[in-house]
Amino acid sequence: MEVIELNRQALDSIEGWLSEAAIVYTQALIGLQRQNDWVSGILELGVFKGKYLSLLAQQLAGSRVPVVGVDAFLQRHGVKLAQPDKEYAEQMILKAVRSVAGSVENVTLIGGYTTEVSVDRLRDLCPNGYSFISVDAGHDSEDVEYDSGLADALLSDEGVIAFDDIYNAVCPGVAEGFVRYMVAAQRKLAPFATCGNKVFACRPAMHARYYDFSKQLARNVNVEAPALARTLDQLTANEDNHWSPKLFGHEIIPFL
Repeated sequence: MEVIELNRQALDSIEGWLSEAAIVYTQALIGLQRQNDWVSGILELGVFKGKYLSLLAQQLAGSRVPVVGVDAFLQRHGVKLAQPDKEYAEQMILKAVRSVAGSVENVTLIGGYTTEVSVDRLRDLCPNGYSFISVDAGHDSEDVEYDSGLADALLSDEGVIAFDDIYNAVCPGVAEGFVRYMVAAQRKLAPFATCGNKVFACRPAMHARYYDFSKQLARNVNVEAPALARTLDQLTANEDNHWSPKLFGHEIIPFL
């Protein structure tokens, strides 16, 4: 597994919620994309303080592909920050990304609700589609359903979408919105793994590649990703019972 060394001190100092499991698995996925020349760009819907965006940008440091973050910059739910405070928040995000990735030359921050940012504007920033998209903006069902469609429209053929907070009991609307979109989307997306409160999905044509990679990672987890060690026990138990978990008809690897 090809992994670019990460400045953990800088990443850990950024405010936000990002599990060790999600860090390790995200590194692995982007490593796979780099090896196969699938990298085209990063998009995060919902940046907050920039923790996950910093990790994603760092994994593609030096590639000069676009890294785009969209955030409403809210004072509280439904209330946007005043312009000076918004500008300060943007500066702090860029500072965070720079501390981890080393540069922000290829980073674009867009202020606004995801419903206020056109698909065309985001597509113009990455014409070939984004190879990695994080969906983590609004946490009500309508917001997540909309953002899921936006991510689907902008995903490259070989790309991955990470849907955050699907299993978070504090915000059940996220799961509702995700399920509503997946049912309506007529299987344009195929989940292949769950990890760190996220569901990872790709195009159906790519499911076997990402699923097989994830299963191999699970088999070698004690060597390559010790933080996910419990995953192997679960995989072994499932195989002993001749069963594998599925989500929307697709086999998945649950990383624990």
